[in-house]
Amino acid sequence: MDAKPKNEPPSWSLWTSLSYAMVMVLIGIPLWWKTTTVQRAPLPYQEMLMLHEFLTNNFRIQVDVHFKGFSITEDVALENTAYFKYNFIPMADSEKEVMKKSKDLYEVDKSLCSLSPRNELNIYYVDRVEFRKEYGQRIVVGNCNSIYYLSNSAPPNFEIITSILNNFKPSSNDNSSELNLPLSIGYDVLLSLLVPEPEVFDVTWKIQYGIKKYIEPMLQKLNNFAEFNIRSQILYYIRLNVRPKFNKDTGNYEVSYDQLPIVINPVESKLTSFVSQNPALNFLVYVAPCSSSPMQIMEEDGSFIDSNGFFVPQWGGIQVYNGPCSSSSNDTTPHEVSIRSIMSVIIPQFRALIGVPRLVKDKKKC
Repeated sequence: MDAKPKNEPPSWSLWTSLSYAMVMVLIGIPLWWKTTTVQRAPLPYQEMLMLHEFLTNNFRIQVDVHFKGFSITEDVALENTAYFKYNFIPMADSEKEVMKKSKDLYEVDKSLCSLSPRNELNIYYVDRVEFRKEYGQRIVVGNCNSIYYLSNSAPPNFEIITSILNNFKPSSNDNSSELNLPLSIGYDVLLSLLVPEPEVFDVTWKIQYGIKKYIEPMLQKLNNFAEFNIRSQILYYIRLNVRPKFNKDTGNYEVSYDQLPIVINPVESKLTSFVSQNPALNFLVYVAPCSSSPMQIMEEDGSFIDSNGFFVPQWGGIQVYNGPCSSSSNDTTPHEVSIRSIMSVIIPQFRALIGVPRLVKDKKKC
């Protein structure tokens, strides 16, 4: 009878290995697949697209508009809208007394603020010709949800009133909110002058004078809503990431529209020199180097941008400043930046970024 080899493994070890393999294949792999698979629930894309329209049409707060002191005997047809509900009601005795005894419209508005509720809009008919002569206009907006219609013995023009109310309605085509900064109790404003060639341009700017004359008067009207901290700095040897092309016809070095998105990348990390939790607004004034001056930023259609600048939503604005270049390359040219010129660009950019609408004069006189 032949003897078994000494190095041959026992038969039970083979079955053990096969059982481990079977467990891994039948249980281990399915379990691993199940526990590591990302669950993807189907999303109702069509309903999501219709949600904005549904909310706009169904979730509106209708404001009560009370016409006080107006005559309802006239043929007046004001239809209620989704935003306003019109009512003609008589003035209270206390309101009539205020209208009669007050010296001017400021005193009227101050007294009525304590009498009128804040959850409605009141439009008062002021039958005092001297007020109309003093203010020189027919419609005056008060402080406490009140509008004053100053009479000059002519029938009330309700079209003017409703046109003013329509300006308060939200517009579905208004994309300005995408530009605005997030809401905050404070904002940091940083004004930076970028001088890429200080050995050629000895540039100075009276920025404190510009802040005091142009920016502070506007911020005084906004201090009730937020606090603005303004800082300024001058950065040397910093160039924008652009490659302007010389145009023989215009004599300008043109920066094409497709280069604008990458302009701020090389300078953004060098702007903030302070630590703050407030949202920041950056306004850059780039002094064009003489090797590419005058530099002109172009629109998408190839036309010139009048301001020679642009702004980035929720970030800030950039403008190119072309200074006088010396004919001699060895001379350093001293130059003072025109504050009035750069502020004419910064102020509109600032207003757009914080959400202050631009006032447009109406051709119709109230």
